[in-house]
Amino acid sequence: VIDFLRNNRANVSATLWGHGGVGKTACIQNVCQQLFCEREPTFSYIVFITAKDRVYNPASGKIVSNSSKYVRKYSEIIETIIQTVFPDLSFNFDSEELAIAEEYIQKYSGKLLIVIDDYETFLDSEKQKIVDFIKSLDINHHKVVITTRNIRLAIGTEIPTSELDENATSQFLEGIVEEKCPELL
Repeated sequence: VIDFLRNNRANVSATLWGHGGVGKTACIQNVCQQLFCEREPTFSYIVFITAKDRVYNPASGKIVSNSSKYVRKYSEIIETIIQTVFPDLSFNFDSEELAIAEEYIQKYSGKLLIVIDDYETFLDSEKQKIVDFIKSLDINHHKVVITTRNIRLAIGTEIPTSELDENATSQFLEGIVEEKCPELL
């Protein structure tokens, strides 16, 4: 994923896809964290947009309602990007002003990473608007990563994820125990 974001000059977008629960969201969150913590940032802004209405709470081990804002419509994606990159601008995102907001994003001259998580949950009509918008972005200034369970929804470069085998699962769990509960070892 990081190689795509830093070095791929062929596509604005990549799709991180795989079955549910394999860590697509965790992977891209980790990538965003790494990029955010760089001494010399690759991106001026990283905008993480999720359509998930539920999230995993690692402290309780339970699935809980997403208390953060989650999106369901294309206009909400544009609104989230505008609020992040251009916080002083105000638009009516359910009107003809949406096109003006899109243009601000398209003409942005910094480096912008947009992550759209849980893409498969958008209505087909909203997906088409998202695809059309992604196609309008400038590879010199924009990168988009979407996560989805459905390979048929892939846009741009495909980055597959897969379930861990028995050994990898064991190593993963042992690493968590070592980090979180070293007294048990």
